Amino acid sequence: IDTRAVVRHLRTRGVMRGVISSLETDAEKLVAKARSIPKIDGADLAKGVSTKTLYEWDREDACNFNEDPLPQSRGAVELPAPELHVVAYDFGIKHNILRMLTRQGCRVTVVPAETTADDVLALNPDGIFLSNGPGDPEPVTYAQESMRKLAGRKPIFGICLGHQLIGLAL
Repeated sequence: IDTRAVVRHLRTRGVMRGVISSLETDAEKLVAKARSIPKIDGADLAKGVSTKTLYEWDREDACNFNEDPLPQSRGAVELPAPELHVVAYDFGIKHNILRMLTRQGCRVTVVPAETTADDVLALNPDGIFLSNGPGDPEPVTYAQESMRKLAGRKPIFGICLGHQLIGLAL
């Protein structure tokens, strides 16, 4: 499969359902299977993968550091004392992001995707992080509303879906 051609196709035509199979070769059956897949454009997938409750990332739990992809830092990890408190919105956050924030001296509180701006401000963070996540940012209107209320009050940064949400909010 020429994945670059697939990417170019999706960039010009938008979100599409598709099936790749090494078992089925009948094009009509494959098209029928693709059409049976629920559409994701316009769907809020972040809400479904987000944590349901607020939690503190446990910087002392060795299990949170056992999947380090950097060979030079395998083994015992000496963490700096937390100097900053970051509230991380979970739209589908990856644990490695939480590890990296911790390694930079942050205490991290992870909150559900639908957490209000007022609830985040009540945690008195030094900064607010918007995580990556699946799907289309447009239907995630509750997060856009929170970002508008938080803008200018606390530093906000994001990646992937989180960055797109900031763009839509502002």
